[in-house]
Amino acid sequence: MQKHFPNIAPSLKIFARWYSEFINENFILEDGPYPGRPSIKQTFENVELVLDELTKDPHVAHSVPIWRIRQNFNYEFNYVFMNLHRRISRKILTTVCMTHRNFDYSELKYHRGITLIDEIEIVHDPEGFSIGTCISYHSKLKLTVERLISTLVPISISQYPLTVKISDGLDGSGSHRTYNQQNNNPVFSTKCFILFGFKILSIADTLGNNVFYNHSPNSPFCFRPVALIALKEDYNNVHFIMDKIVNPQTDRILVKGLFLTGGHVQVDFVRSLLDTKMAGLLDGAGGASCHLCTASDEEIKSIDWVRSGFPINRLISDAWQLFDDVNEDHFLKLPSKQRLGITHKPTSDINIIAASPLHAYLCVFRWYMLLIYHLDADHKVWSPSNDKVNASMRRIRAILLEKCSFSVDIPSSQGGTSTTRNIARDCFLDKRDFLKWATSSINLSDKLLLEKIQTNLSVVLRLVNSGNLINCSKMEELCNETYEYILVQFPWANITPSLHKLLSHSFKIIGEYNNGRGLQNLSEECLELVISS
Repeated sequence: MQKHFPNIAPSLKIFARWYSEFINENFILEDGPYPGRPSIKQTFENVELVLDELTKDPHVAHSVPIWRIRQNFNYEFNYVFMNLHRRISRKILTTVCMTHRNFDYSELKYHRGITLIDEIEIVHDPEGFSIGTCISYHSKLKLTVERLISTLVPISISQYPLTVKISDGLDGSGSHRTYNQQNNNPVFSTKCFILFGFKILSIADTLGNNVFYNHSPNSPFCFRPVALIALKEDYNNVHFIMDKIVNPQTDRILVKGLFLTGGHVQVDFVRSLLDTKMAGLLDGAGGASCHLCTASDEEIKSIDWVRSGFPINRLISDAWQLFDDVNEDHFLKLPSKQRLGITHKPTSDINIIAASPLHAYLCVFRWYMLLIYHLDADHKVWSPSNDKVNASMRRIRAILLEKCSFSVDIPSSQGGTSTTRNIARDCFLDKRDFLKWATSSINLSDKLLLEKIQTNLSVVLRLVNSGNLINCSKMEELCNETYEYILVQFPWANITPSLHKLLSHSFKIIGEYNNGRGLQNLSEECLELVISS
């Protein structure tokens, strides 16, 4: 099929020229805006308007010249520019990838007077078809750290080497409005894509003192996209992305670090921007009850195990060793318990320490609602597809919509359900008398049990999603108490991986991996916001 794409070079040149003139006219570099010129906020709003106007044409990709932030710029000025840079960078990835599949990407490079923010490369599948765009992980991380350091108080040579802590990860999307175009042309028919990127958590000097700490880690403007690939979220595709784009760059960064103008920078990776499905694809434990420990389905429902604790003992290196020691075909024929739930080779070379705070709210609330549906139907055998349970679900969600204006568990046309993190949080806080209406047909004794579980889960979830210092021993007591309470009062209820991870591992991740602070900074929320927008 012959492809007809417009020459986008003129549009790039116009935008680059406009960008330079706009900055020169609206800012004085040392002293801030001229009197009478637009404020920082107004300037940023004007930039947004121009970007929106330019992106009305889906065949236009935009770029701007590389710029340097001087150390004597004020903080607010730098903040606006960092946000603007990230927004344009994302527009390059999304616009080019989603509207120009099999596009000649040389069209974007090396035009006179234009320098791209980062060098964008085309990604080909094994058959040679272009399936997306990527940027060198090493180059993008180095550029981000350099620009961030340039906005800080000058760092002396004695403070090097610095240590940068970053969180990275990837997620897939099952539907996106940008693909629904071109009259179902086969070139544009893909409705799935995978986004990989990272965010900076902190920068510490050689003594361990933070010279930078990200106080808004869940803002989408903190997320730095590295690759956008038009593929479905499954094992083969994730393995392809990790093996081709991520792992080689990660190994290089871990071994050599980053060499900046001021000195050497070491990088500490935390692979936490993941949901449970993606974690299973990365660590190979697709059949496991938990991707943090090796407990079986029977063990996660054992009170004795709850009291003794579930160690975080599932390591990527162990999974790789299993495949090195045993023939792969023979290994996969072993019973699931003997191979610890591993269903395929790992695709990550970094341990997966993902508590998924955002998805914890959604998944644990889903479990809690299923518990209510079962009790309402008086069906004390865990079977979510049971007719009586489904009838109770339809009736309760209609009541909640009418009485509380909560749209709960209603299927969404874009995948998933109408339940959001805010809805789950408000319901756990019993706003608008949620529990009263959700349990209106349940007997009093079960209502009291549900109320205690709701209160405890609400506290644990708020601790996990906070950024405050946590008393981990007290939190462990609360988690174990709640876990035991559920097993004793509702022995027929299923313990889902998300519920198990929340009550068994969240306090350990907080204490051992996050310096005793809630997991707000390790949340996957920024990635979810970018991929859903």
